[in-house]
Amino acid sequence: AGRKQPVKTPGPAAPEPSPPEPAPSKLTAERLAPFKPAPATPPPPRRKGPSGAAQRRAEKAVRLSGQDPRLPIFLGRDPINSAYMLGDLDAPYAEHSEWFAIVDEGALTAVMLLYSGGSVPTILTAGDPVDVEALFTAFQTDLPRRFHGHIRPAHRNSVLALYDFQDVRAMARMGLRRPQY
Repeated sequence: AGRKQPVKTPGPAAPEPSPPEPAPSKLTAERLAPFKPAPATPPPPRRKGPSGAAQRRAEKAVRLSGQDPRLPIFLGRDPINSAYMLGDLDAPYAEHSEWFAIVDEGALTAVMLLYSGGSVPTILTAGDPVDVEALFTAFQTDLPRRFHGHIRPAHRNSVLALYDFQDVRAMARMGLRRPQY
């Protein structure tokens, strides 16, 4: 009698080699360059205490309700740079937001937001630099010792009056204004 031949079953097919990745074009590299994270810059030296002007303006510092009708008007003057703050006026972020402002003759001249909804408190600022410094001065005992800050370049010295910076990075704000879309 004849011997049975073992049946050969085909094994898994070898994967086809993937085509090589195209080298990034110069145009693509130039387009993506602005979106690479900025390297940390060395922290600037800390100033010793608030300026006399900020101490005087601190007398005009108040806590605001997130429902204050002046807030969206003030922040709406620069909606791209104030986008996070404008968003924190609405639920569910509003419940984690504390608002501080300098009020001069009924008008807001500077605003500071302390947002406590994340693992690290965040402070955002808008308005006149001396008045932002006045807010840090007036509420220094109410603010956390450490926080993540979205601090505009014009407000750096305002913060340095009372805080040291540990990791400074540039932040790009992107947005469209209504006529652009």
